[in-house]
Amino acid sequence: MIGDSPYLDPHVASAYARLAAPSQFVLPARDLVGLLDVPIGATVLDVGSGTGVVAAALSRVVGAAGRVIAADPSAAMLSAVRPQSPVHAVVARMPGLPFPKAAFDAVTASFVISHLVSYADGLADMSRICKPGGHVGVTAWGTLPNPAGALWKQVAMTTEGGEPLSEAFRSAIPWDEWLSHTDNLEHALREARLTDVAVVRRDFVVSVSAADYVAMKGATVEGTLLRRILTIERWHQFTHEVTEAFRTGFGDVVEFTRDFLIGTGTKA
Repeated sequence: MIGDSPYLDPHVASAYARLAAPSQFVLPARDLVGLLDVPIGATVLDVGSGTGVVAAALSRVVGAAGRVIAADPSAAMLSAVRPQSPVHAVVARMPGLPFPKAAFDAVTASFVISHLVSYADGLADMSRICKPGGHVGVTAWGTLPNPAGALWKQVAMTTEGGEPLSEAFRSAIPWDEWLSHTDNLEHALREARLTDVAVVRRDFVVSVSAADYVAMKGATVEGTLLRRILTIERWHQFTHEVTEAFRTGFGDVVEFTRDFLIGTGTKA
């Protein structure tokens, strides 16, 4: 992950677990695991597991005879992973995962590789620790407009100024736009020397209260970056302005359709 991740902060991790995980990440996790064909009793790894949404979905598939490792650089995020068999939490970063070659039947990373300095190094590390014949699966956000995210950024740009802040956002998640395209994600997986590569697009409806969406954005990479740039007074001013903008633009409930990509491949 790049730089000083906001997810190392326990308050940010708490907001993520309470708001972002159930509203935006549970359904993609379910679909990702459903496409991997992971057998009962398998040993699997979820990289960048955060609060364990994908790990929980994997645990339901592998059963008590299996083993799920939830790896994340943030101990604060992993503290939200429910301590249940067969899920085990490990503090670790990618690339450089502390596991031997061919250790896992499947390796997943949901909305993770877009944050890396080199998505290729991350995928190579995932492939390294996957057994021959095992599966690698990733997700990335798609190309559909995100009107709520766009409104939040619009107010942020007004508060701090345009291009420098926009560039800072792009630097924080450098591959977000590139990986939103099916052909690019497929290329990335083939570049990692995976076979039987497939990329599918899915969509779902995000529905959350306007107040919760604003709080959720404050706990993202972009929200934390903006909070670090602004003074405390200006951050409070921004929070007031963005809350009013959402009340005007969406009313009490923010609802929109979001799409995502699921990419899978097999270790040769």
